[in-house]
Amino acid sequence: MLTDVLLRDYDIRVPLGIARDVPEDRLWVAFQHLAAKPSSGYRVGSRLAGLRLEVVDTGWTSGTGAR
Repeated sequence: MLTDVLLRDYDIRVPLGIARDVPEDRLWVAFQHLAAKPSSGYRVGSRLAGLRLEVVDTGWTSGTGAR
């Protein structure tokens, strides 16, 4: 839940131009959690197989294959 709130906060702030600095290490924890063990609401299952997830503004990546 906290990961979802963290990322939704950015979804709202960025388009509105409202600054917020979250330490990059916290973002990496959130991204890794979503890639390794997404919440039951996401139901990604094997759909991530063969894909590479990449966050361009932090350098975080997970997986292999097509970006």
